[in-house]
Amino acid sequence: MKQETIANLSSLPRDAVFILRDILRGNAYAPQEQALECVATRSHGHVAAIAAMADQLRLAELLDPEPCPERDLVHALVVARVARPLTKLATTRWWQTTTLMDNPVVAAASPEDVYKALDWLIERQGHIERVLARRHLHGGSMVLYDLSSSYVEGTHCALAAFGHNRDRKQGKRQINDGLLTDAEGRPVAIEVFPGNTADPKTVDIQLQKIKDRFPLGRVVLVGDRGMLTSARIEVLRERGGIDWLSALRSKEIQALAGQGLVPLSIFDERDLAEIHSPEFPGERLVVCRNPLLAEERVKHREALMAATEKMLERLSLRVRNGRLKRPEKIAETLGRIKNHDKVAKHFECVIGAGEFRYQRVSVQGEDSVTVGRGGWRSRCGPGRVLIGGQAGGSGVRGGRAPQRGLASRIGSDRGTVGARHTRAGARSQTRRRGLVCTGDRSAWRLRRGDPR
Repeated sequence: MKQETIANLSSLPRDAVFILRDILRGNAYAPQEQALECVATRSHGHVAAIAAMADQLRLAELLDPEPCPERDLVHALVVARVARPLTKLATTRWWQTTTLMDNPVVAAASPEDVYKALDWLIERQGHIERVLARRHLHGGSMVLYDLSSSYVEGTHCALAAFGHNRDRKQGKRQINDGLLTDAEGRPVAIEVFPGNTADPKTVDIQLQKIKDRFPLGRVVLVGDRGMLTSARIEVLRERGGIDWLSALRSKEIQALAGQGLVPLSIFDERDLAEIHSPEFPGERLVVCRNPLLAEERVKHREALMAATEKMLERLSLRVRNGRLKRPEKIAETLGRIKNHDKVAKHFECVIGAGEFRYQRVSVQGEDSVTVGRGGWRSRCGPGRVLIGGQAGGSGVRGGRAPQRGLASRIGSDRGTVGARHTRAGARSQTRRRGLVCTGDRSAWRLRRGDPR
């Protein structure tokens, strides 16, 4: 038999030779883009990372120790809320694009099933909050509380009402939610209130929850002057078993200064000091002076007065030019100017027929009381107080005041006062530690414990 060489395959790559041999044997090969057909793709990485963190936090055990369809749906809702916050209907559609669909309960869920799972979650809220409290709260731990709001679109929400809108959405109804956290900011409990509920009215409900539901033997409530008003403090005093840490208003600080209880001489060697007043029996008042804040307030007030003075000069020019003659019209224009920047008390004005004069006046006690001066009012019972994660220690009744925007620390045991502050990126700390108190012009109110 005569053989003929058609082609030499020696120069071909080894893989090409094997493919040619298979083709000659009858096997079929297709181009790479036609070899596989993509039926569907599902996202996995971000879902797996969030689910792993949820397992680390024991989320499923927190929801319900026993497996059930509602627990699986709520778990998937939490993952979706972190990865892609959407409406409930859109969330069920988003599940179709992720590996959460590997769970048959999630794969078959409808929006109605999701709402039923949320109803199941509401019924278990008390149990979940008690478990979180056991995990993160202990006797003497700090409990942070604040009220927030969310505006509502639509008219069918029973809790939606007009109130103090923190979102600056004028003309929108809202709902309020009060959140309790531990010292690290981890949520422990939440309560929803109608949108027109004032901050102080929510305090009693949270206190009852802390005292009755959570295993806390001692409670120290910390709030700003809007949350813990004087009227609310009186209610706490009558209720008993609850100490507080709150702020005095400017008028109360001025009244103390008017009684000679806050002399300038106490700041000669220190800018944080403790005083006592018969108007606050059994309580501690801590006053401070912040020179940085004082300088800033002087500049700000001077800028407002300069702007008001320019407007008054323009009014005076209009009167001199004869464009304003009637006293009532001059007074109307003057009222708008004075209400613009709220510095009317710094000017003295004279109005007459075709006449207008003004001059600056000094307000007695303004510089010595309100500029850079502040204080705290608080009452705590005997024993250790933990605010901001540190315990009050021994020390002297004096220390450094907080710098602007940062926290000072004031201890409660044996009437101790200390501070820690940061300035220009350099961190310094005194040897005394204790309660966290923030704010530029506040006053803490403490019931002093018996010396040990």
